[in-house]
Amino acid sequence: MIKHELLTILLSLLVMGGCASPATLKADRVADVQRMADAAAHAYNRPLARVLAGDVRDGWVAQYTPNTSTIRLSDQALWYPDWLFWRSVSHEIAHHILGHWTPEPAQEIAADLEAVVLLQRFRGMTEHEATDMIWQSYCNRRWEPQPPPGHPPNSEKMAAFQVRYGKRSCAR
Repeated sequence: MIKHELLTILLSLLVMGGCASPATLKADRVADVQRMADAAAHAYNRPLARVLAGDVRDGWVAQYTPNTSTIRLSDQALWYPDWLFWRSVSHEIAHHILGHWTPEPAQEIAADLEAVVLLQRFRGMTEHEATDMIWQSYCNRRWEPQPPPGHPPNSEKMAAFQVRYGKRSCAR
């Protein structure tokens, strides 16, 4: 929460200082995601996805709509800290490049695992940085009472992740 507040203050200072307008910052963030989605689509020989800012499911950072090959970013999420924003974006891009059409637990796990690869290839992260980003998102939601429809419980995601990337624990 503190990181989010600091980011909000920093963005406010930049805007007030004349460095950038909110519209410019939003357009830049959407363009960054579009570049990553395009690069991934080319690398995986998939059609291009369209990236838009706008309506998504309540509380979600991003959402992939397969029938239109669209990745939507919530307006609020455009201002989130990088770890939360890029974790969610890479997961949705993974759904696109993996050809997922319906939310199913196995596909959600596959998208998380592929997100690590995408973060490395297209965001320049090390495997350690990328796996930490995904793992910490699990830790932050480990007490989630009920996963969204079509999504596995967080415990299943964590178990699958540890099979691929080794045993981990959540710091307190």
